[in-house]
Amino acid sequence: MPSTKETSSTRALTKLEVRDLLEAAGASNRTGLRNQALILTIVYAALRRSEIAGLMVEDLRPLGRYWILDLGDTDTESTYVRIPDQVARVIESVQDQYEISSGPLWRSVSHRTHGEPLSPDAIYAIVRSAGQTAGVGTIAIDTLRRTGLRLASDGGADLPQIQAHGRFGDPASAARIHNADGEDGTLQNSAAAHIRIDVSEVLVGA
Repeated sequence: MPSTKETSSTRALTKLEVRDLLEAAGASNRTGLRNQALILTIVYAALRRSEIAGLMVEDLRPLGRYWILDLGDTDTESTYVRIPDQVARVIESVQDQYEISSGPLWRSVSHRTHGEPLSPDAIYAIVRSAGQTAGVGTIAIDTLRRTGLRLASDGGADLPQIQAHGRFGDPASAARIHNADGEDGTLQNSAAAHIRIDVSEVLVGA
């Protein structure tokens, strides 16, 4: 986790900054809902640049009592992360608003490239622009990933939970914690359950 002396490469946002970021991201009637969903998904799932850009509609699915994002297969295991119901609902709202039923989840809504998948660079530009508008500075996708992990830690998640949710460290340990059917408490005890940000007042259409 980041040290107390943070640099631009280790910075994590506070809950208030996340709220301000979401409010700025939601300012556009055309792209606000999509941009808020992007940011929420990165924070709560602690996604890397390639992971957020590669999400498909089919990757959002229920598992037992919880919602998960399926991040694909490794050589021996599937990898997925839990997301809160609120984030799943926002993602589903994006699908409804932009009439996306299959394929890439994040799409362009500009006239020139309407319907085309957003590239990692385009997602980075959305995050950076929202950060500048919100007054929280120049931030990157990895800033949001660290923010989610930091907020999980602050909320009481232990190191193995953070290791699994961030999908780094010992791959076997991460797989044992996250790749379960949800009936033995592993999803219930996911680090995502420790991320608590009240953003209901700034979400588009909430």
